[in-house]
Amino acid sequence: MRIISGQFKGFPLESPKGLSTRPTSDKVKEALFSMLMPYLPAQNVLDLFAGTGALGLESISRGCGRATFVDNDPKAIAAIKRNIGFTKTYDCTKIFKMDAVTFLDKTDEKFDIIFMDPPYEKKIYEQCLMKIYENSLLNEGGIITLEWDEKVNVPQIPDFYEVIKDKKYGRVNITILKFANQ
Repeated sequence: MRIISGQFKGFPLESPKGLSTRPTSDKVKEALFSMLMPYLPAQNVLDLFAGTGALGLESISRGCGRATFVDNDPKAIAAIKRNIGFTKTYDCTKIFKMDAVTFLDKTDEKFDIIFMDPPYEKKIYEQCLMKIYENSLLNEGGIITLEWDEKVNVPQIPDFYEVIKDKKYGRVNITILKFANQ
């Protein structure tokens, strides 16, 4: 696993040992960031269920201003810290070791891009989407990316979101959303 483009192109990323983290493959990451080209560089991105931090660090590599990483797994937090160390992006990154829903309830920041890639079997997509909407956590024109597997869990998208893109890559689905009223 590596950063695939931008300032840190080719930097290897460390993944936590064990099965608790499922990093986004380079192929899916490449496809995702191709879809995101009209939205990059963004000022502020949120990498929920960050795992290795690959999506937030890829964003920084491609010129985004800041990235916030949220994960509640100590092994993932340790890997994110090491990956930030590899890229020396301390000054434009923040890490929160906490549950995603708790973070979404507590933060007062707004984001341009929110990456949401929870464990596929975790039925948390809808709850997070509700919190993002209720707490107005997207900047004007901001988007949310969902990564999911239809064989495990199909997220239900609330009516106050509009699907911009929806693509399938093998078993992995990428859905990009925005607030419907924007």
